[in-house]
Amino acid sequence: SVGGTPDRRRPVVAVRPNEVDRSPIAVAGARQEHAAILLKDGKLMSSFRYRGGGYRYYAISEDGGASWSNTVCTNVIDPGCQGSTAAYMPSGTPSDNILMTNCNASSRKNLYFSVSCDGGANWTAKKQVVTSGASAYSDILVGQDGSVSVLYECDSDKFTQTAPYERIRFQRWPAS
Repeated sequence: SVGGTPDRRRPVVAVRPNEVDRSPIAVAGARQEHAAILLKDGKLMSSFRYRGGGYRYYAISEDGGASWSNTVCTNVIDPGCQGSTAAYMPSGTPSDNILMTNCNASSRKNLYFSVSCDGGANWTAKKQVVTSGASAYSDILVGQDGSVSVLYECDSDKFTQTAPYERIRFQRWPAS
């Protein structure tokens, strides 16, 4: 199940045995690596990869994670790689702005930073984090000062299938 912390700023995710199998957002192991956030209206949004789907997906819970909506496909291309989602509320005031990082390609390369200004309905503004080469798992953080930071896996100069991600990088953008 998924719930919010008392200050309603960060979601808390707890998976219990056999609970995942009953969830509409985790069918046959295809929906994986969820990133849950608390939306402005108090609902929870779980963004996740869908193995073989080609895009990022999400589901909404109106009851603290006890039940979930049907899966919704976004317009964000995704190769089936873990991504990260964060609500943008640097001052603690909820807004409709949501940030996401994911590999925006048909393979695990070109890690992007995307923005939704309408609570996740559309993802329009994109800023490329890695200009070229392999990239994969990432995590995004919004600082109290409004800065945005991303920690991510990336390639080395010697990318191979057996050792594709030899570096971890950190990138930070100051509040604008």
